[in-house]
Amino acid sequence: MGSRKCGCMFMVHGYLSRQANDWRLNILNGVHNHEMKSSLEGHMLAGRLKDDDKKLVRDLTKSLMLPRNIFLKFEKQKTRLQDKYQASTQ
Repeated sequence: MGSRKCGCMFMVHGYLSRQANDWRLNILNGVHNHEMKSSLEGHMLAGRLKDDDKKLVRDLTKSLMLPRNIFLKFEKQKTRLQDKYQASTQ
């Protein structure tokens, strides 16, 4: 099984080595059928909430904030971070 989006057959298997007590990777298929992205924007892993964001969502939910308002709060935060980044690169 490869990538869900583009059918890339690249596969890697990670496991904890009991002898060395560290992580090892086996490349099962090292062939990609696409160019590598320069950033993770839009990637499902990059879009996951961090632990502090999850706590904020729980707290806002407990305070009965509507889900759409919680979403808007994160959208505003994202916009502020993008503005800060753009200002720092100019």
